[in-house]
This record gives sequence, C-alpha cells and structure tokens, in this order.
Amino acid sequence: MGAAAAVGLAGAATADVELAGVADALAANVGAYLDLDEERCDAPRWRVEQQYRSAPTRIRDALQAFGYYQPAIRQELSFSEDCWHALFTIAPGEPVRIRTLGVGLT
Repeated sequence: MGAAAAVGLAGAATADVELAGVADALAANVGAYLDLDEERCDAPRWRVEQQYRSAPTRIRDALQAFGYYQPAIRQELSFSEDCWHALFTIAPGEPVRIRTLGVGLT
C-alpha cells in the first residue's frame, strides 16, 4: 500500500493533508475521521497544531474499523508563509482476522 491520498476541502485556500501508505477505502475512512483537513490556510496556528496532535488517535480509530489495531504512524507538520502542510505516513500492519466465533445463548 504505497499510495498517497490528499485530503482537503474544495475551494479557497485549504491546506494540504497527505496520507501516505493507505489507499482506497482505508484512506477514505481515515480522511473521514480527521478534522485537520477542514482547517484553512489562514486558521490559527494553535488550532492547526491541536488538530495535528489529535490526528494519530483519530487515524487509529479509523483503521480499527477495518481490523488494523497496531498501526505505525509517522507525522510531519510544516508551515510556510502562505499555508501549512501535514503528512501522515501510515503502516497499518496486519489486520486482525477472526477464524472461529462461538456464540451461545442462555
């Protein structure tokens, strides 16, 4: 899974949130869980940093929905004069697979 996905709002001056290492449904679910991609270039720096700090927890939650419980997440945040850029490099790991399920009713 070496693909990268860019997440962001269409329209004026939105920042760039890049997801590397996930693709398709996994990338879409991670993007849906993140709030950071909703921040514009002119968002206060403290708010961008706050959303950035909470992103790994949200990414883990998004991956758990697909059975990935031990991801490795590397993150980078940079600010330029015009905007900011966040990169999340995600190694989802192996998904948990249920081989046998026993259900009992009393």
